[in-house]
Amino acid sequence: MIHTSYERENTVNAFLKNLQETRGAKQDLIEATLNRAAEEARDVTDIEVANIQALTLEISKLDERIEQITDLEVRKAKAAELAASVEGDKVETRSAAPTRVISEEATYHERSSNDFLSDAIAAE
Repeated sequence: MIHTSYERENTVNAFLKNLQETRGAKQDLIEATLNRAAEEARDVTDIEVANIQALTLEISKLDERIEQITDLEVRKAKAAELAASVEGDKVETRSAAPTRVISEEATYHERSSNDFLSDAIAAE
């Protein structure tokens, strides 16, 4: 299956959004656990501490992945900006300054070891 640039961009953006939502949900679980303990005027239990530690570890891993994807998105945006700044429809043409031959050694003359007829036959 071939994905277009637009589909890939939306897939990555959707992936990044999903990671951020997952991170937010885990953070909400930690806050809910702490708020419940505070409302009940008690300390968090060992099980709650273990859950908070596990969620914190998962959030750290998600943060690393979010940072990687965000870095890729930033690089992609910079590359697109650079590509847009280059005018692709213009063709660069260069011309050399006119040249003029001032002197040239004669190839065929009476004292030359070159023979025009021999060279012409050899060229065929």
